[in-house]
Order: sequence, then C-alpha cells, then structure tokens
Amino acid sequence: MKTSSKQALISFKDVSIVSKSGLKLENMNFEIPASGIICIYGPNGSGKGLISGLIDGSLKPVNGELIRSAEITRSGVVTVSQAEQKKIMDYERYFDDSEFMQGATDPGRSVRKIILENITEEGRRAFEELSDKLGMDKILGRGLRFLSTGEFRKTMILRGACSSPEILILDDPYTGLDITSREELHSLIPHLLDYVRTVIIFTGRSHDIPECADRILKINNSTVSVVDDRSGLTVKYSESRKDGIEALIDNSVEKTKNEAAVELISMTNVNLSYYEVPILKDINWRVKTGEHWKLSGPNGSGKTTLLSLINGDNPKAYGQDIYLFGRKKGSGESIWDLKKEIGVVSGALQHSYRIRQTVIEVIMSGFFDTIGLYDKPDLHQRETAEKWCRGLGIIEYRDREFPGLSAGIARVALIARAMVKKPELLILDEPCQGLDDENSRFILDAAEAIISSRHSTLLYVSHDTDFQLKGITHNLQLVPHPEGGSTCEISLN
Repeated sequence: MKTSSKQALISFKDVSIVSKSGLKLENMNFEIPASGIICIYGPNGSGKGLISGLIDGSLKPVNGELIRSAEITRSGVVTVSQAEQKKIMDYERYFDDSEFMQGATDPGRSVRKIILENITEEGRRAFEELSDKLGMDKILGRGLRFLSTGEFRKTMILRGACSSPEILILDDPYTGLDITSREELHSLIPHLLDYVRTVIIFTGRSHDIPECADRILKINNSTVSVVDDRSGLTVKYSESRKDGIEALIDNSVEKTKNEAAVELISMTNVNLSYYEVPILKDINWRVKTGEHWKLSGPNGSGKTTLLSLINGDNPKAYGQDIYLFGRKKGSGESIWDLKKEIGVVSGALQHSYRIRQTVIEVIMSGFFDTIGLYDKPDLHQRETAEKWCRGLGIIEYRDREFPGLSAGIARVALIARAMVKKPELLILDEPCQGLDDENSRFILDAAEAIISSRHSTLLYVSHDTDFQLKGITHNLQLVPHPEGGSTCEISLN
C-alpha cells in the first residue's frame, strides 16, 4: 500500500506549453497532491493531452516552472489511454503471422500475460484483488485480439494499477464501458489509492467525474482553474452547430429512392464461434429501408462481431444464411460492392487510420472506401468534402494531419467521410466514444438529422443511457444464450 506525504508530487508555477499544431496553454498554476483523486475536465482539443504529457515527463514547458518531488520519476507515472492501447495493438499486429497461415487466427497474448508482465509482488497482490472487483475472471485467458472495446479498456486500467506507479493517469477511462462496467469502475476508483498515490482522471464528460473526486480542475480559455462547484462544468451547446448540420444534410442528400421497404439485411439462424467458443447463437434479424435500429448489449456480447458480418470481410459469414442488399453473402459479390452501400463510423476505424494524411484527404477517401486517399478525387468530390468539412464545423482542421487530431475532431471527420458517398446503410458504432459533452450532443444531432432526411438506414450501436437517439424504430439487444454466446432479442421502439 502506498504511503503519502503532505508535499505535492508536482507543482505548476506559471507554466505554459505550445503544441506542434499551435495549441497553447498558458499561466497554469496548480498542484498534483501527494494523494487523492484529481479530475481534469476539458473539451476535445482543449489540451488535456498536453497536461498529461507534462505530468508524465514526455513534454516540457516553454515557460514557467514545473517542480517535481524527489519521489517522482518518469517511470513513476503510468498513463492509461487510447494511445497506449493503440501501441499494444500495433505490437500484436507486428507479431501476428496468422495472415500467412490459411484458416488461422492469432488471438494475441492473453489478458493475464499482458497484465502480469514484469510485475512486482505488490503488483500481483493488486492483480488478485482488483481483477475480482472489475469482474475480469472470464477474460483473463482470452487473447487480446478477441476483446471488446470495454474489455480492452478494463484490461489497460488493471494493467496500469498493477504497475504500482506514484501517479496513475486515466484518460477517459469510462469510454467503451457498458453500464455494469461503469458502475464497477466507479466503485473501484477509490480502491486504486491502495496501490497508487494519486489518480488523475482526464475527461470531457461531466457525468464521468466520480463523486469521490478530491479536486476538480477545468481547462478553459487556454488555462487551468480549480472548480469549486460542479455546476461550473456545464457546457453551453451551440445551437448554430445544430442548425448548420441540419441544413447541410437536408441540402446534401436525396430522399430514399425506394418508396417500398427493401430488405437490406437478412440473417437466419446465424451461428459463429472462435476456437469452439460460441460468440453468436441463433441470430435471426431483418432490416428494411426506412427502419432505424439501436444495437445494444454488454461488453463482450458480440456487437462488433455481428457488425463484422455486415461491413467486413469476416470469413465466418460465408456459408451462412446471410443476405445483404438482396444478395447472399459469398455469392460472387466483392467486398467493395458492399462497401459502396455502407458508411461506417467506429473507434476501430479511427484507430486503423494511421496514415499521415490531412483531414480533407481522409474525408475524400470515403468516396473510395479506402484507409487513406490513393485515387485522385474529381472536382465534385473535392467540393462535396469541403462542404461537409465546413458544415460540421471542422474547416479550421482541413489541412491538419489526421493522426494528430483530438478524438472528438477525428470522430467528426469520420462522420463526414461516411456521409460524402450518401450510403444506403450507415453504421454508427459507439460514435460518441471518447467525445466531450458538446461534441457528443453534436454527433447525436447529426445522426438525428440523417434519420429525418430518410436517406440512410441507420444502425446505431451504444449501451450508454446518456446517448439516446430520436427516430429509432427498432431495438436489437444481445443477451446470453442458454448454450453459450449471445442471441438477439428484437423489439419495436
């Protein structure tokens, strides 16, 4: 168990920093105490990553003084973030040779191995206690490649805590967690102080700030201030952004060509397993034009796997009774034929977009369904991409490199990428994941405007009760099947 002292671990004295993109934070004066739970609240793109970098030592201030106690070294700070998750997945991909082995799938290192690598005796003790509190027993033997977004996030949090650092930074820790997992993490956070001195939570969503927080800081007007009253976190939503997206979609899309309902998706008695472990069982599902579906289910229930049968080249889809846009899956259609009709926005797509291209190039790549722009767009395509960039309020990021964007701005760019080709089916897979309060509301307004335009049939994946969409007509919920895996329950909204 960590002991604490009265001395602050890190003190910011008139500290200023400038990012490569020109983002500035100035005259910061605050302390990271020797113990406790600190929350730093700020919208996407406000500079939370810069403060995190100053704390972990990877960045240096341009002005002012950053005073570290003798107890803190760079190795004494561990960060749990989407960037760290990406590093681990890149490592797994680098050593994955299953693409050269016909019919093989490399599951990656197990959750247990990832967490227990180079761990101390104190870390092992933390592992035994915290893994139980996070409900990790069912996934400890599972390969990293077969984890859901929420399961991966829980793995990273447990891994960070078991490293026994002085400071544990949790960057948007609730992102991707289902309701049960969020409640587990809320309960767990105070117990983390048994193994680390100070926990720092960065978030852009006010309801993700736990009641146990000892101090709340807010990034506002390029500096950081202490928040005494939580009501001071309220963000005034810009109605002009909502009006802009509604006008853009109304002027950019055509009404559905098919007056009569056409079956876009048909699945009959679909079953899917990996390594003889059932994932999906007895899936029977029909989606017609004009319907808008919400898909939900706990972390690890198979939501991403179900979507991969539609929008990906999942080999498990072939030989099953699956029809997409009226054609049986595996009857000679190419993956590119399907992609022309489908627009996708997801965290997985965002993570896979590692190519250093500009925002406008990423948006134009939507015309060609490629990760990266390799074909020369025509004038109409370029003008269309510019309209979406302007209408979604990200025109100032037009020429910035996509990998350097904040999570929120990148997600908005992917919405534009999905919509430029006017897809028949639009899949929004946890579209608000990692977004702040204002950008989350904006994405939901965009989705509702798409629904009201009657152009695209929407599949909306979310288990967050704060993110409800008007216009949803049907619900599909993945629930446990008696024989293992998940099956689906269908209901009208």
